[in-house]
Amino acid sequence: MIFADLLPDSQEIIDKLFPSGWQPFVVQILAVLVLVLLFFFFLFKPVRKILKARQDHIEENIRQAEEKNHNADAFLVQAHDEIKVAKINAQKILLEAEKDAVHVKEAAMEKTEEEIKEMKIRAEKDIEESKRKAQAEIKNEIIDVAFLASEKILSREITKKDNEKIVDDFINKLQEEDK
Repeated sequence: MIFADLLPDSQEIIDKLFPSGWQPFVVQILAVLVLVLLFFFFLFKPVRKILKARQDHIEENIRQAEEKNHNADAFLVQAHDEIKVAKINAQKILLEAEKDAVHVKEAAMEKTEEEIKEMKIRAEKDIEESKRKAQAEIKNEIIDVAFLASEKILSREITKKDNEKIVDDFINKLQEEDK
């Protein structure tokens, strides 16, 4: 009746809304409720389960991705640490190689110096030997010259022993003068 006061011909509208009375209205309401329940149980719940499963799957993928990112970050940090250690080891190896090169160079220098000293000693010995040979040759020549000279001067024959004594005395005087 409230509708009738508001609108003229409201009874017609009410009759159109509820054409056969309240029983068909209740049946229609019950039919709508049954349809809603059927949709709820057969469509909404399965769809919700599918959506929930999909949501869980996505969340699991996100969790796994985050875990993999975390592991990747950990591996990256580990790789950086290993690179740092490798660089340090490489520097140590380079330093050791430089030290070894210096030692090898020093050893080569020492060996060369020793070889030079040995060559110098051999050269000195050769010079000394040549000097002795030259002195011996000179001594022999002096002996021969002195022997010939003494024969001519004395006009007599000198024994070789006498001649060698005279020459040795002469050579010793010469050596003393050289010193």
